[in-house]
Amino acid sequence: MQVYAQLTPTFNFTVNDTVSYASLSCRPIEVDDQYYVASYGNGMDGYRGYFMITKLNETGELKYRELSSNRFYRISLGSLILVGNKFISAYTKTNTSSFLGGEYGVIEVVGLTLDLDTIWKHTCPKFRGSEGVGGLMWNPIDSTITITGTRIYRDSSSFNCYDGLFLKLTGEGDSLDFKVYENGSNLIFYSSIILGNFSYAVGREYTNGNIGYNGIVYKLDFNGNVISSKLYPNNFGLRISKYSESSYLLTGKPSNTSDNVARLICVDTSGAEISNKLHTFDYVVDQYISRRIENGNIISIGLADNGASPLNNGGFISCSDSLGNLIWYRKYQYNQNTDFFIDFL
Repeated sequence: MQVYAQLTPTFNFTVNDTVSYASLSCRPIEVDDQYYVASYGNGMDGYRGYFMITKLNETGELKYRELSSNRFYRISLGSLILVGNKFISAYTKTNTSSFLGGEYGVIEVVGLTLDLDTIWKHTCPKFRGSEGVGGLMWNPIDSTITITGTRIYRDSSSFNCYDGLFLKLTGEGDSLDFKVYENGSNLIFYSSIILGNFSYAVGREYTNGNIGYNGIVYKLDFNGNVISSKLYPNNFGLRISKYSESSYLLTGKPSNTSDNVARLICVDTSGAEISNKLHTFDYVVDQYISRRIENGNIISIGLADNGASPLNNGGFISCSDSLGNLIWYRKYQYNQNTDFFIDFL
């Protein structure tokens, strides 16, 4: 049975960028009634890009601060966290200019004041490939920055050329450690958290030919050493968030069922499942992230696909109880383009 919530938005608006495909690409951060979101855009011609932080207040008034832009770079996939009285952000900068020696990508990490002035910048060494940001974390136990993501080898002879990566920096941006994880398939980390004395890097693996998608969870110590890994078969991918001090949520989309379903799993820190729910909707859903709210319920967001052409997909939001049982869901359609929700407060 279809169940909808009676929710009314306070405001909504669209920011049009005429030169780039633009997206607010990370969880918002609230500071003194102002909201900050990292955003990125890929150039329409493939040779322009930007990474910036979008600042807005409760009425939607905008202020932009551009961090990186270059005619010959496509800049994408950004993250943003607040540590004390400064921001830390990480993003991928990809060189797509043919006369500059082919395509490669590096992760750049920056420390910023609350006024968004640069304090320091760290750039991963360049190599024959590309590095993508999956998760950005601050570890209060040892005051370090941890980034998980994906390294891609540009080698046509290698089918399984995606590997997970781990980057650890000091709070001032100095390098402490860098690791790469290879498991014989394409390994991609989408998100990560720190819970207790471990970090968890989460994403997917798939074999040559895009056959056999599986969700995957890597449990790591603070130096990036693998404690354990666990597969969740037949999932296009997983994303993670904290549920309690001893459990976390996994959000995914099964690859062996119809497209109008999503999976929500709660797992304790030993790896045992507390609940595993499959939700069925009236339309195709890509569910990106789920998070616990104050009353213990779980909010999930993503994209609702109308399955028609031209595409006019909508933002998607649902609510489940603490055991993962679906309470309500709703699609938000604001225009004739594709809308989707990436994260929320």
